[in-house]
Amino acid sequence: MERSIKPFVISRKNFLFANTPLDVQASAVIYSLIETTKESGLKSFRYLTWVLETVPTLNRTATGWPCRSPG
Repeated sequence: MERSIKPFVISRKNFLFANTPLDVQASAVIYSLIETTKESGLKSFRYLTWVLETVPTLNRTATGWPCRSPG
């Protein structure tokens, strides 16, 4: 697990050059996705390609959407 955190520590200085908090959040999400694929034994490029092509087409109001708030 500590090995998966190493890229975040090494790249910490890169976050200093982000212009906005949204830039930092976007970088953190990408790093998190890449490290998760590595830990899961997936091919990072193929997974990121799938995510970036599929997620924008999902219907957020459909049942089963993981971020859907109750009510």
